[in-house]
Amino acid sequence: MEQRLNIKFCLKYGNKATETHEMLVKLYSLEAVRKKCVSEWFKRFRDGKEEDEPRSVRPPTRTTPDNIERVRRMLADDRRLSLRMITEELKISLDSVSNIIHELLQKRKICARKRLIHHEFVPAGTTVNVESYERVLKRLLQRIRRVRSQLYQSGQWKLLHDNAHPHTAIRVRQFLATCKVTVLGHPPYSPDLAPADFFLLPRFKGVLKGLRFSDIAQIQQRVTTVLRAIPKEAFTDSFQQL
Repeated sequence: MEQRLNIKFCLKYGNKATETHEMLVKLYSLEAVRKKCVSEWFKRFRDGKEEDEPRSVRPPTRTTPDNIERVRRMLADDRRLSLRMITEELKISLDSVSNIIHELLQKRKICARKRLIHHEFVPAGTTVNVESYERVLKRLLQRIRRVRSQLYQSGQWKLLHDNAHPHTAIRVRQFLATCKVTVLGHPPYSPDLAPADFFLLPRFKGVLKGLRFSDIAQIQQRVTTVLRAIPKEAFTDSFQQL
């Protein structure tokens, strides 16, 4: 409720949704609501809606023949897909996807492997500096807390980034220390040892080679698909190569 009031104030003050979200992150850090939520409340307030809309019973249209067929095709194309990956792709609830797979399609088992947690694309014209990288880290921690809550609470995960200035700045190191994030050491002047260079980029080059795209959004969509298709074991193996 407190953040909602702040969002309403920022809207009336003339701030944009992006600016408002950045202010909330500075104020609430990891407790800040998502940028998407800020945009949604901006729209609600402009439409004169002050309260949450009452939750309704899940619409039966979630298990339409079209959705059932789309799930069937997705599983036929890639049996390694997890319930959550299908949910994110089709924009329907996890329960609906589970019902389609187990009850309607009579599939007994579906892969539950954990894959990519978070990724971002740097907007055109944006300079990656200390401030922008700190915001990226805050969003990363928010994402880990949301989708891997047990891992987040246990603190049994580690961060590896190279020695670029935004990564090693005192402000960033202090932030990571405050959040109790364990950072793996990286040899100085050795960008070739970063997994992004010797593991991810070759994969992208192999998949994107020879393809033509009409705009940046298509490239980002294709890259995202490639990222989500990489299994956890492949990431683990890449670290074993260090």
